[in-house]
Amino acid sequence: MFIWTPRAMEVLREASAKAENMNHREVHPLHLVWAATGRTGLDALRRGKNDHQQAKLHFQLERDLNKLPVMDEFNSAAWGECATPSVKLQRVLLRAADISARNSLDGERGRIGLAELMKALLQDDHRVAGLIRAREEYLTASA
Repeated sequence: MFIWTPRAMEVLREASAKAENMNHREVHPLHLVWAATGRTGLDALRRGKNDHQQAKLHFQLERDLNKLPVMDEFNSAAWGECATPSVKLQRVLLRAADISARNSLDGERGRIGLAELMKALLQDDHRVAGLIRAREEYLTASA
């Protein structure tokens, strides 16, 4: 059995890649929210809706990400080549696992999905509420 669903793994990989591309030492919850906005924006476009809200949020998150500390050549050797999960992100991942455990879902494709990740992120960033709402709209429209 896998812990993460394939979609959650994609978002986690995108968040990690974003942190590395921006030379951030750690992957923060902001990286995860940034990756999730890309997903909800694509979902909106797939169902023929406007992705303006997600694009605006994506831009705001990009601006916020630029404020995070950046590795320079001096400290990159000490920290290694890839970004590591920050303490805040570790807490988010543990909250997502806790939410998943309460749901008692047993699946071969993973227990912790994008929905659990976004609910866990809600405590760190209020902007996730809009993502959750957009995702729920997508799921009801596609059902």
